[in-house]
Amino acid sequence: MLKTKTLRAGITVLLLVSALLPAGCQKTPAAQEIPPDPFTTTWNLGEEKRSFSISGNSAGHMPGEQSEFLLKINNHSGVERWQGEYCILLVDTNKVVKEITHEQFDIPVGLETQQPVLIEFPEDFEGPLGLCVTVPNRGTTVTTVWVGAKTGVNAGPWPVDNICSSYLTEEGSRELAERFVRNSPTFAFDGIPNTLELVETLYPDTENAWQFVFQFESANAGYGDRTGQMVAEVITPHEAIVTVEQGEIKNGVMDGKWDMVNQRMLDEIEIQSAPIHEVEVYFMKSNPVQVGIRIHGGLPDGCTTFHNAAVNRQDNIIDIEVTIQRPAGVFCPAVYTFFDESVNLGSDFTAGETYTLNVNDYVTTFEMP
Repeated sequence: MLKTKTLRAGITVLLLVSALLPAGCQKTPAAQEIPPDPFTTTWNLGEEKRSFSISGNSAGHMPGEQSEFLLKINNHSGVERWQGEYCILLVDTNKVVKEITHEQFDIPVGLETQQPVLIEFPEDFEGPLGLCVTVPNRGTTVTTVWVGAKTGVNAGPWPVDNICSSYLTEEGSRELAERFVRNSPTFAFDGIPNTLELVETLYPDTENAWQFVFQFESANAGYGDRTGQMVAEVITPHEAIVTVEQGEIKNGVMDGKWDMVNQRMLDEIEIQSAPIHEVEVYFMKSNPVQVGIRIHGGLPDGCTTFHNAAVNRQDNIIDIEVTIQRPAGVFCPAVYTFFDESVNLGSDFTAGETYTLNVNDYVTTFEMP
């Protein structure tokens, strides 16, 4: 009789445990059942045929855990290599929650690069966030991603800024300039790493702009990637002056004669005033409000590229000299294309006042809100 009672008690305990197991394990399957909702967001530069895209899942991310996204950069311009910087941020409706990464890119003509991006989401948080990809002074894409499942909670609006915040400091811009020198074909080919040093910092009369003067030594004479060339094996000193403005490499000149951006000798370049087709003024969502302009200009032939936009301001009159460049003495395809260049004019403006913009021979005005 005792044996039967023991058996019944064991069966009762087993049934109770079996009944409790589904309730105790329910949370994990429920989390896994959140639809991933794949997305791809693309940002294009119009006629330049260059684009950024980021893809991944917009939902189902777990607090304190990592998710993988894929960043692609395409350079189908057919004109020149595309060099620059980008940053990836998580934002809420008021601020940057987390800077995921800021990197430099250099894409030859006709190629594409792919970069996996790991993002760890904040702990003890569920709901929507903005996933931003920013190319300083060029554009920003923002995609809503959800930590946990999508709900009826309002998503956004997300702050949009065309500047990576870490590059608006002297330190961040210096790091950007140093990476530019280290990744330049001249230094990458035979630069002696422990000789690279910053010797001087210059301060142009432009907001958030610096010029950094670096010196280093190379194991051989010459510039650029000299693979397969006959080189003189002699220790060669170099000086590189790199200009960073609003988080973007504006230009780099080595020894006063080598264009580090376009990888050619400066005396082989013809520089001229750019034809301007349109100038658009826009106001950035920042505090204080910053004024930016987008310049739509022409490139008369297939070898001509954008060169520079030099700003000079006197009170309420702003003069911007926009130049383009082409290799000297070279036959180029007779095809007329366009460029779009953004310039940040800063925040030193008075509400209600009217300002005049002279962009080469294009004249327009704007009123500060």
